[in-house]
Amino acid sequence: MPIAPTNKIIVAEFNEYLGQLANSMTGMAFSKVVKGEAASILGSASKKTKAASKAKIREKYNIKSRGRKDLPSEYQERKAPKGKQKKGGYKKKTPGQLKGSRVEQNPNLVKGVKINGVFHPSHYYYPTKKWKEVKAKFKFFKEQALARRMSGKATWLLVAMKAKLPLKRFPNKADLVKAMRAQGGSYAKNKTENGQQKKKRLTFYVEVFNGANCALNKSARGVWALRSAMAGRIKSYETHVRRNTFDNAQEEARNYPNIYLAD
Repeated sequence: MPIAPTNKIIVAEFNEYLGQLANSMTGMAFSKVVKGEAASILGSASKKTKAASKAKIREKYNIKSRGRKDLPSEYQERKAPKGKQKKGGYKKKTPGQLKGSRVEQNPNLVKGVKINGVFHPSHYYYPTKKWKEVKAKFKFFKEQALARRMSGKATWLLVAMKAKLPLKRFPNKADLVKAMRAQGGSYAKNKTENGQQKKKRLTFYVEVFNGANCALNKSARGVWALRSAMAGRIKSYETHVRRNTFDNAQEEARNYPNIYLAD
């Protein structure tokens, strides 16, 4: 059984940054700073996480119909019999015709689909009625995959929702909610993605966990996205310090909307 990768983020440097940021914001509660920055980081991580490729999804599920004319001989099946004996004589002979033909499919096409628990290989030739069922099932899976293609991005929104962070300025929120709905299931009980506010004596922090493969796989690059988002917040703060942004209340609010303009 494969073991899921563990990617624990070292937060010591980031915690130091949060303390410096809170000190730069006169009179701002530390808990509000933490929640606002957590929302900004998860929003940035969502933007940086890669959505599934539409082209690759179509390669997997766009199955070609079986043609009957003008095909190379290597793709042609045997010819149908020209005549058949029956009581009282023979049926009228018909010209030779192809029974069916195998069309070269995309090499990335899935190996097949299940219909009522029975696996149907994608390289088979099927009678017309069954072929319609197979095509319909391929279409269903394609549309489902396209609806879910932003699920990796949506996991960060789900974490933010569970941590009860400010969400009004979360990027592409409507599209991410659609991707979450396409997944189905009960998100409230799902522990694969989680976020919690934790308050202890003299300290407050937000703990986040994302174990979703759709966010952590090598194509989505979710771990890199989170680390990059955190590094970006620190770099942004250093820029604002150099430019004396914290001497201007309006500029400060504009640069940190999840802190000053929370939901």
